[in-house]
Amino acid sequence: MGGFDPIPPPRTLNFLSWWHETTAKGSVRRDLRLSYDTTDGSVTLGLDKKTATLYRLSHLEGKYGPIGPFDLYVGAALEVLGRRLTLKQTADLATKTWVEAEAARLRRVQERLLDELRTYGREVGNLPGGGVAGSHRTTSASWGLDTGRRRVQNAVDRRQNASDPLRKLARD
Repeated sequence: MGGFDPIPPPRTLNFLSWWHETTAKGSVRRDLRLSYDTTDGSVTLGLDKKTATLYRLSHLEGKYGPIGPFDLYVGAALEVLGRRLTLKQTADLATKTWVEAEAARLRRVQERLLDELRTYGREVGNLPGGGVAGSHRTTSASWGLDTGRRRVQNAVDRRQNASDPLRKLARD
């Protein structure tokens, strides 16, 4: 079934993004590869496949301070070099594998928390994931190849939301 301990991420988490810019010659696609170094939190940005332009940043600011591994998933919106962009794909198998494995771990944690609440006779139907059994589970095939991105973020959100009733139980 697997444990509850966090899974160490690979040394780098790699994502792809792109956007279109309008020039005098028409629309031009710009590609970006974002590599997040999990050992020091630095970010390397590779712009456009045709040039070898790399930018190394000590960190990127997120909503709550410097970004970390859980802030990076397909669909995440980041401010990078003054441009708001969305991470659109994982760039390698190691990143995809970690994101999906960590999402599965967080789902196990969520289930354990909900089971614990149920043992106290608490109604969990209104909690994230506490409604219809299996309602938060979706197969990889139905979400496509980059399912882990949503799974990690959703699992983190559900875990944070589930902690509120636990705090209330501790006060009761």
